[in-house]
Amino acid sequence: MIKKFKKIFISVAALTTFLALTACVSSDDEEDQKFQYKAQLKAFNSCDELSTFLLDTVDQERRLIDYYGSDDALSVPEVDTVQDSASGVMAPSGASTNAIKDYTTTNNQVTGVDEADFIKTEGDFTYIVTGGYFIIFDTWPAAQSEELARVKLAGNAADLFVYQDVAWIVSNVYNYDYDVSRADSLIGFAPKLNQLVHVSMFDIADRSTPRLIRETTLEGYYVDARRINTRIHMVTAANIDIYSLMENDTQLDIEDLLPELTDKLSITGETVSRTELISDCADIYRPGTANGTGTMSVLSFDLSDPDSDIKRQTIISNSGSIYANHQHLYLATNEDNFWAWLPVIEGEEAPLPGTTFHKFSLQDNPVYLASGRVDGYLINQFAMDEHNDLLRVVTTVSSWWIDEDPVNSLFILEQSGEQLVERSKLTGLGKKGERIYAARFIGDKGFLVTFQQIDPLYTLDLSDPDKPRVAGELEVPGFSTYLHPLEDGLLLAIGRDVDNNSMKLSLFDISDFDNPGLLDSEIIGFGSYSEAEYSHKAFTWFEKEKLLALPVTHWSYSINPDSYTYSDVFNGLKLYKVDRETGFESFGEIDHSNFYHNELDNFWYYPEAVRRSFFVSDTEENSYLYSISSRGMKVNAVLDLQTDLASLPLPVYEWDIFTLE
Repeated sequence: MIKKFKKIFISVAALTTFLALTACVSSDDEEDQKFQYKAQLKAFNSCDELSTFLLDTVDQERRLIDYYGSDDALSVPEVDTVQDSASGVMAPSGASTNAIKDYTTTNNQVTGVDEADFIKTEGDFTYIVTGGYFIIFDTWPAAQSEELARVKLAGNAADLFVYQDVAWIVSNVYNYDYDVSRADSLIGFAPKLNQLVHVSMFDIADRSTPRLIRETTLEGYYVDARRINTRIHMVTAANIDIYSLMENDTQLDIEDLLPELTDKLSITGETVSRTELISDCADIYRPGTANGTGTMSVLSFDLSDPDSDIKRQTIISNSGSIYANHQHLYLATNEDNFWAWLPVIEGEEAPLPGTTFHKFSLQDNPVYLASGRVDGYLINQFAMDEHNDLLRVVTTVSSWWIDEDPVNSLFILEQSGEQLVERSKLTGLGKKGERIYAARFIGDKGFLVTFQQIDPLYTLDLSDPDKPRVAGELEVPGFSTYLHPLEDGLLLAIGRDVDNNSMKLSLFDISDFDNPGLLDSEIIGFGSYSEAEYSHKAFTWFEKEKLLALPVTHWSYSINPDSYTYSDVFNGLKLYKVDRETGFESFGEIDHSNFYHNELDNFWYYPEAVRRSFFVSDTEENSYLYSISSRGMKVNAVLDLQTDLASLPLPVYEWDIFTLE
């Protein structure tokens, strides 16, 4: 018998934040469940089989929509769940003639697995996509930093990678020209979707004159990407308009609805173009239990051979987040919105939403290996990790429809054939009412932050995968959203102080793993915030100087009898010396207000935040700091932050760049 759940009405903004950090409860006794999720993927044998599967899925979806909007279920608006490292320090190649000793790179989750970002540096050259342009800077020597090249891009450039003499750039295109008959059109098909993904590849052997060698435009939207050595693995998602197949009176071929791509090669100076499906029917995989009619595709590019075929794998699934190490890539998808109620219309008394993981091999081509599922949702990509061929994940489930407390769990999964099966589980993590706010795995250790009123930090001993255990616990005020391991048994955390509504830095001693301790904390300004709170790529740690660089925006304030008066907005980069003995010591700051400060403009004071930073050190032990906002890049000597060695403006977006023509 189906329970009748009470309705709860909350604001969309509050609901978005709430659902991003929560999930739904599942039965504790899976043996008693009548409904069982089947995660494993199987290839379609034909387009007819794909068409039948999608039509059946839509029928299921309609039943869920009817139930979802009824009095038997909780009525909530559709929302997207949030899906969202050790800072890499690299030395330049032996071919470099510059006197660079080391430099910081993108703050990646897994060492040696480069994550896509809008800025990449080699120390001597720096590459940025911003304002609709691909820009190359000569950034060494530091004081002589200058722009070398600027190339206009199609759409809204999101991320890039650089490997040796090839740059790879991905853009989202929201508006485009449907006239595909033009000879210079970048697409050879009439787009069925209102969003496209555009990949540009440039030969940058001459840094001052980038040469476009390949453009790939495909239907869908960009999810994320990783670079492992010469190969880039990009994940995209797309929706299939299956209703056209259902409502069309004439025979409509399912292939007419599948997402397409156009690939243009200009390696030898002659342009060769071809248009085709991202994946044919027989190259698309379906899950045992449907959770949507969209697609997720893994496309692999080889930067050592820019004109080689793009390898692809496609599955029918909701979108999600990704994790990758050197051997494997995992797609993590969840039963969100009304799909969470699928077990209920199949006879269960409560929703059983969870996260499904699809594992792919990343040797030469992405090859599907196995799938598995756990209850609950991930907070972000750091909630999953693979170690010794075991997948470790932490999730939160919360029965918000009947006001029950959240349940936080650790799962350890191993591959058995085409299944990721549960090897062990540790549930009930955190105190009553708390949910996961931050997670990090490092080897056979795990770290977890839960929060409701206080911020407990838990250390997890994962050395025995059959018997994971909570090793230690520490309670401090506030909560953390990002955890970063340092040397010397230290863990640095970024989070918030709830009383002051400001950023909070915490330095934990984890050398005694069973008894973690708080060495120091720092509250930054009043009402402060930073991109680093939710994006680890904005976090920069320079081990050589023991320096932390964080983008920060905050206001100071004074109190009068009537109200708070805010003044003196700071928008820039703050630096802290961090070590075991002294904790956090303010080291200085970089202000970017000169890029947008204009007394003639009444809105000049709107802060445009610093977003990224990196350090470069030479062989004579001199260190330099580079900071980047949407308006410009500054270069400063670490020992003289007040003097700008270079101040280079960056272009702002123009409305006419959002076109493929």
